[in-house]
Amino acid sequence: MKSEFLQIESAHHTMLNICLMILPAFHSSRLKLNSRNSLILFCILPTILLQITLNTPRVNSQTNTWQKIFDNYEYNTLLSFCNSYQGGYLLIGSVRHFSTSKLFALKIDGNGDTVWSRKYFTKNLHTYTASWICQSVNKTYTIVGSSSDPSEDEILVIKIDNNGELLWKRNFGGPDFERGKAIIESNDNSLIVLAHTYSYSTNCDILLLKLDNNGNLIWQRVFDSGFEDFAEEVVNFPEGYAFVSSSQVPTYRHSEFGVTIWKVNMNGELISKNTIQSDTSLLAANSLQQTCDSGFLIGGYYLTNSRSSLKSGSILIKTDSAGILESMDSYQTMGYEECESAREIPGRGYVMCGRIDSAQVGGNKKAYIRIVNYSGEILAENYFTPGMHSNRFYSVENTTDRGFIAAGFAGMTNNGPYGYAVKTDSLGGIVTGISSLGMTVASDFITIRSFPNPFNNDIKFQYSISNNFKIDFRLYDIGGRQIQEIDLGIKHTGTYTFLLNTKSLANSSGIYFYRFSLQTNQGSTYFKTGKIIQLR
Repeated sequence: MKSEFLQIESAHHTMLNICLMILPAFHSSRLKLNSRNSLILFCILPTILLQITLNTPRVNSQTNTWQKIFDNYEYNTLLSFCNSYQGGYLLIGSVRHFSTSKLFALKIDGNGDTVWSRKYFTKNLHTYTASWICQSVNKTYTIVGSSSDPSEDEILVIKIDNNGELLWKRNFGGPDFERGKAIIESNDNSLIVLAHTYSYSTNCDILLLKLDNNGNLIWQRVFDSGFEDFAEEVVNFPEGYAFVSSSQVPTYRHSEFGVTIWKVNMNGELISKNTIQSDTSLLAANSLQQTCDSGFLIGGYYLTNSRSSLKSGSILIKTDSAGILESMDSYQTMGYEECESAREIPGRGYVMCGRIDSAQVGGNKKAYIRIVNYSGEILAENYFTPGMHSNRFYSVENTTDRGFIAAGFAGMTNNGPYGYAVKTDSLGGIVTGISSLGMTVASDFITIRSFPNPFNNDIKFQYSISNNFKIDFRLYDIGGRQIQEIDLGIKHTGTYTFLLNTKSLANSSGIYFYRFSLQTNQGSTYFKTGKIIQLR
């Protein structure tokens, strides 16, 4: 009931604000509001406003963006997250504890504020790391990672409740090195664990475990291709489970790496295995997702060792339901780039995240979020440099308000990173500063006015900047497709105005998002986003 009230209240405020903006627009267009015109205006206006208001919750929710650096702990890195049963998110990773690393869990609310945090297994000096978290039955969460304690097997699985209290701990593995990589809850409420293992051959093999919800082993399967296979993520599909690996592929020249999709049934028996490779590049996978058309989406990277340098870039691979290649798109700037995670945006395309190291976007290692359509064409991309050193996102997911949440780390010091998470709008952008360290974003450098807004013809933008920047303006429709891009050039401190030509916009009412990007001489880039409304 409270949620419904807030939505209705938000809608009322939206209608009132639009009314207050529309009336001056009619006045400025010298429309005489005689009794007949007034009657027409106030008969038509509610219908227009109602149509806009019906779409308002998803648009208003875009303004709930934030970015957080979790620097009130020792150096830490966030690797994975999932939705919390009580709203917000649970994030996991590793945190420095004296001379070792410990498994670390953090619960945040929908605004990114910390609800609780936990460090686990702090009574000894062994290392415990986390790789993946998933929701489980009875409002619990299961985490997979690794342990360095020589008295126990290395694959670590723990279950925690909604307050982070440890419910149980299990260890699995063989006599040699293992590492827990990913975990999901199966369609039959069991747990599926994906791991690396060296216990069964001289190569890295794939170990798949099925556990009940008390952590008891149901079965385990080892997948050995005879070469190196590094598994990364596992997903459910109707007949069983699919997982992706970076796999060594023998060729007539030498051994190269490709991307392999493995499909097994509910008993872990192999159904199919298909490897995708390139004649010119090494391919590696970092993420896997089943798409709405029952195919698979793989995020990863390629490496090409040319005569002059080692080149790399992000890749998005789309396959059919059998794992057969349908498309592969690559993205590369003048430096190193890697996609760590990719997810489908139903009806729009794909979102990907990772890190990029390029002079084109500032030189230092930036975390990035990129949105592409189903054809692989870039719709929007944003770079995040909260720290002066390396920055990276490991995980990205869609949010219910059509935005995204991503988590990773920010390189704030030479000695180590801090956990870093962002909640973005539908274009992958943010409109707020970093909460804990007072880092600056565009809101600190630029103020923007757009008028009239709503508009029914051209619209004017006036912006004031407090420093010297190279400024770029982009306009997107509500689906995230770029409509216009304007290079505003290098601007010095002051106030500027430009008129936006709206002839390229649809000849109907609609909502659009704009983004100003401000680039400094040192290569740092800041963003400011907002929305405008067209009435036809």
